[in-house]
Amino acid sequence: MSVIEKPKVTQIEWFDSHFYRVDFDLSDDGDKPETRYIPSVTTKLGSVAKPFLAHWRGDIGNREADLRVMEAADRGSRVHYAYDVFKRGGAVIYQPFNRPTYTQEEINKIFEDYAGIVSVLNHQEEMYQVYKLQRLYKILKPTVLFSEHIVYSLESNDAGQVDDIWQIEAGEYKVIGAKPLIIEESGLYVNDLKTGKEIDDDAFLQTAVYLKLAESMGLGEFKGTLITHTQAKTKQGIEGLTVYHRKRPQVEQDYSDYLKIADIWQRKFGDLRPKCFEFPSLITQKKEK
Repeated sequence: MSVIEKPKVTQIEWFDSHFYRVDFDLSDDGDKPETRYIPSVTTKLGSVAKPFLAHWRGDIGNREADLRVMEAADRGSRVHYAYDVFKRGGAVIYQPFNRPTYTQEEINKIFEDYAGIVSVLNHQEEMYQVYKLQRLYKILKPTVLFSEHIVYSLESNDAGQVDDIWQIEAGEYKVIGAKPLIIEESGLYVNDLKTGKEIDDDAFLQTAVYLKLAESMGLGEFKGTLITHTQAKTKQGIEGLTVYHRKRPQVEQDYSDYLKIADIWQRKFGDLRPKCFEFPSLITQKKEK
């Protein structure tokens, strides 16, 4: 079957399992479209037991733990989106519920001035995280090649959404505390944003896979990976922010470790597929036009 060179790839979600749907166009000979579901990198990494999470759930109970996980995920999504808006040249508005900073007319004007590329944050903590990211951006001065970009491989059956692919110049950057962030080689770097209170070691494996997927898609040859954490305990540089840098040899070891986990996931859950259905985005008693 002959298919298009670049199939359509979209992210779908079914509760706590993440998949990417790959759709191939009709071929010239009239075959039906082909659809394939690729599990996300984070889904595969989730197959490894994490004793500290089990203890945490035991301490606070499953109901409270589920609520906190959901709240953290929603908060992270809002910060990710706001930061993406900033990188695209848009505006991020801080509009607390109890003491609005702007009138509705002023907000409408901002939407007009920035052609709708606007994010509205209602919580102080979230705006503070974006402010720290803005400071980091001004210091690193990266060239943004891709932002919130899906990377995938049909061969390895891996997929994910990388927060940033940056071109960064070599140098020392005072952003992470008493010691500077040292970028020894100018070039391409995968950057992943983490907004939670803690960072799991799996984060380094995740960015290693993103780097490999990006290279397999022909996006360039990378020097290493970065993880930006906006709830760090640093007091110097940009307070409350740190950046972890993995050089290429470390990335190769991270990727090797990931492959072992991916094999385990394949043996246990290789036949897993998302349950797909559609529901309306608007529900009302009014008759549709």
